[in-house]
Amino acid sequence: LGASLADETGRTLWQEVASCEPRDLDVTRSFILMGAPIQLLDGPGDGQRVIWFGNGLRELSQAEFIRHYTTQHGPLVAGHAELIGLRRYRQVPDEQSGLRASLRELGLGQASPPPVFAELVMGTPRLKLATLRARRAATREIKDDEKRHIDFSSSMLLLTG
Repeated sequence: LGASLADETGRTLWQEVASCEPRDLDVTRSFILMGAPIQLLDGPGDGQRVIWFGNGLRELSQAEFIRHYTTQHGPLVAGHAELIGLRRYRQVPDEQSGLRASLRELGLGQASPPPVFAELVMGTPRLKLATLRARRAATREIKDDEKRHIDFSSSMLLLTG
């Protein structure tokens, strides 16, 4: 990507491929989030797909939030996958600010991106009386962790088929 932005031909191609204006998208509200995907769980893709763009609490720096989300929260959630019905879990932290700045210079994605993107596929957890208590404990542990670092009021959650 960086090399393709080095010459005028590459920049022109990027404007044609990713420009917001021909699609009547508001470039001031569009954002670019780029980073290496972290595949925490790679199970079946059928189920409720959850797309999440996340922001951290104000008292956390973006780097602190990304670090906690990718090294602690993600593994915590993935560790409870069977209990909560999680089948697939991928995170993408915003790590490519230099490339994003180059694309912004071309008029693409002017809004600030959220620090993390996550894609989850949820199935129905098995209903066994013996696991109900464990599922409640897992859900409580996940929610307690979320309260310590996620600002849900400035995050966006999408549910897709």
